[in-house]
Amino acid sequence: MPNITEKICRAQVKQRRKIYDASCAGFYVSLSPTAPPTFSIKYTCPITKKRGTHRLGVYQMPEHDVAFWRKEAWKLKLRIANGEDVAQTARQVRRLQAQQAGITVGEIIDKRIAWISEEVPSLPRRDLIGVDVELLGKLSQRSIALHGGERHLRLEGRCVVPACSSAHCRS
Repeated sequence: MPNITEKICRAQVKQRRKIYDASCAGFYVSLSPTAPPTFSIKYTCPITKKRGTHRLGVYQMPEHDVAFWRKEAWKLKLRIANGEDVAQTARQVRRLQAQQAGITVGEIIDKRIAWISEEVPSLPRRDLIGVDVELLGKLSQRSIALHGGERHLRLEGRCVVPACSSAHCRS
């Protein structure tokens, strides 16, 4: 198993894959054609005895390179070895950040329900050319006079055709 290198992280990949590091057990980089390289570590929680995966972060040169994330992985492994439940700590951090943001999921849901419940004013239904559909329904098969008593257009079914058109043979 090779070590993760800068060259591996910068290389273009055609399909998603994970490369594990030889010097730090459980530490790996996830490579994807659509996302930046992401570093994670697999571990077993000493308290719950369950396997877990902790996402460390994203590869960014020069401040967050492979060496930086390898050090972060070793720090996390030390915390795990000292008996810390890092998954529980991460959940507490996220909960605290959400409280500091000032809005809860329940509040977002309440706002969404209120927005959906608002009554929308009804507008006359119109077809593609902007003609009032209800008005057309009332006209049915009657002719449309545009200039006084002249009959230039006639309503045939659902379309308006010139009065002298051969389409009138049907009516």
